[in-house]
Amino acid sequence: MTAPDTRAEAFRCAVEPEKDNVALYDGLLAATEEPGVRRSLQNPQSASRDRHLPAFECCVRRGR
Repeated sequence: MTAPDTRAEAFRCAVEPEKDNVALYDGLLAATEEPGVRRSLQNPQSASRDRHLPAFECCVRRGR
């Protein structure tokens, strides 16, 4: 894999992996009911879903 040529391309390339992360955590969360484990999975899922993904999508829309 090579590095993207532009920041805009890097942002576009980052969107799908963040979506994949959210889906990965969905599956892991479905497999456990342990509260401590769930919290440790929900925190990074929340970061991907609520922070990283929206930021990358915003940059893509703006062409940055």
